[in-house]
Amino acid sequence: MSRRGWFTALVDRLTRREQNTALNVPGNGNNSLTRSWIDNPSLKTILAWNERSSKRRDVLVSTVRNWCQHAPVHPGYANPFRLLMVDPNNIERIRKTSCEVYELCATDGFGTILAGDWRETGLTIPIESNTVVKALLQRFQHGVPWDETRYYQQIARRIEQGSKLPYESVEEFRDSRLSAVDALYRDIQRNGYQSNALRNNTVQDAYRGTFLDAFDVMVMIDRNGDFVVFEGKHRVAIAQSISDVYSIPVHVYAVHRDWQDTRDFVATHGETRHRGTIRDHPDLIALRSEPVYQNAEY
Repeated sequence: MSRRGWFTALVDRLTRREQNTALNVPGNGNNSLTRSWIDNPSLKTILAWNERSSKRRDVLVSTVRNWCQHAPVHPGYANPFRLLMVDPNNIERIRKTSCEVYELCATDGFGTILAGDWRETGLTIPIESNTVVKALLQRFQHGVPWDETRYYQQIARRIEQGSKLPYESVEEFRDSRLSAVDALYRDIQRNGYQSNALRNNTVQDAYRGTFLDAFDVMVMIDRNGDFVVFEGKHRVAIAQSISDVYSIPVHVYAVHRDWQDTRDFVATHGETRHRGTIRDHPDLIALRSEPVYQNAEY
């Protein structure tokens, strides 16, 4: 059986009425793993990407595992492949790059719920503190040449020192990676920001290095409801640099356990226990309506 056939069969099995009954899944409409997973454009993109990719399989298996673990006990557990529309300027933090930071890797699957003091222990940082993001903001907001950015200088130094990188020379780094980032900026500036799943990403394909790039921007939501970039910092920085990009599609890859409690409260009571702007949080707005991908507007 092909991997697509395997996953289709697994989704069919999990969505049978008797399976949902056995799992005691709350009937609020948010926790049912439906065939919309298979029809989701983002998922189709991953299923089509690199037929031999074991990482792709790991992501799908882990996502199903997360759903089986969390959906029965969390009435506010969202469709793991749902896309939210988020103002890029409201994405103000980014994770440290190491997998060990959250004990979370990209293959742990969508819909992960995590505990811990992310901000208090320095596990997330302001997005502009990230070397790559800072370089892109300098480049596209202030016209700073690449070779004057710390990002360029760090990569050039590592290449000269013989570090293991995807580039054999500084010229290759400049002519492939940085040229492609410039091309992506021009493309978004000219054509607007488009979902990876809904377009033929010829510009991004030119420097796609991992299976993660076939997704849209991936974020985490911390205990306060703040968005944290998990993957996609280049796209976030470019979107922040173009004044008429008012929203971008993002996947919620993981949420803090406290934020999941807030989701559950909203799913159960229809409101939050908080006052103020948190009621207008995109994640909660989607939860109060119908959090399925097909309802997102582009």
